[in-house]
Amino acid sequence: MRPGQVVVLPRGAALALARSNSMRRRQAKDPTSNRDKRLCTKENCLTCCKKFTAFMFSRVGLFLVMIGYVALGGLLFRELEAGNEHDMRRIMHDELTLTLEKLWKGILDANPLPDKEKRRNFSIYATNELQLFENTVTRQVDKGFDGRTTNSEHDWNFFGAVLYAVTLISTIGYGNITTKTTQGKIATVLYSAFGVPLMMLFVANMGSTMAKLFAFVFSRITMIFCCRMTNKKKRTLALKNRQKLMEKNNHS
Repeated sequence: MRPGQVVVLPRGAALALARSNSMRRRQAKDPTSNRDKRLCTKENCLTCCKKFTAFMFSRVGLFLVMIGYVALGGLLFRELEAGNEHDMRRIMHDELTLTLEKLWKGILDANPLPDKEKRRNFSIYATNELQLFENTVTRQVDKGFDGRTTNSEHDWNFFGAVLYAVTLISTIGYGNITTKTTQGKIATVLYSAFGVPLMMLFVANMGSTMAKLFAFVFSRITMIFCCRMTNKKKRTLALKNRQKLMEKNNHS
């Protein structure tokens, strides 16, 4: 470009440049514009938080919160109790297998002996082994063993843990599955402390809706019943009137 040569910009570029210069001049004249933008952003955040809080305390919001809370409880209790359940069943399975092997070894060792000694020696040996196995079972039962081995279905799967969480916050109780570990018991107390008030709030919020729904259904059922009874009375009355007219015509 030569010195002194005038550059002609396209119309669109010239308009964009003019708008940019005017915005810069406004910001230079008004130093509070950036602060106003920050205030607007804070107000928008507060408005969004208020809307979100109102939605969470609505019927749909509380329903979603309850589903999420129950699912979170299922994951939590499964994580805390599934490992302990698996370990107890594996220990008892190993103990049972070991006891059977020892009993079989005792049978083989006693087999060459005479009948009287065979019976006496094997009885003593089997009694000792069974006593040891009984002590092991007693210790595991105190820890929460339910008598089932690894081949049985596990209680602390996701759906079992979700059922346990539901029975906690609904205060119905469920006797067939309880937490055995210390961590699980502490989690049960904390989970119930927050879950029971949340459940009460959900029930109180849904109670009005259920009452309106029940009143609507009851009113429709009553209306249908009354209409049928009225129509039946009308048909009966019309039939009687028709019979009376026929009787009058016959007499005449």
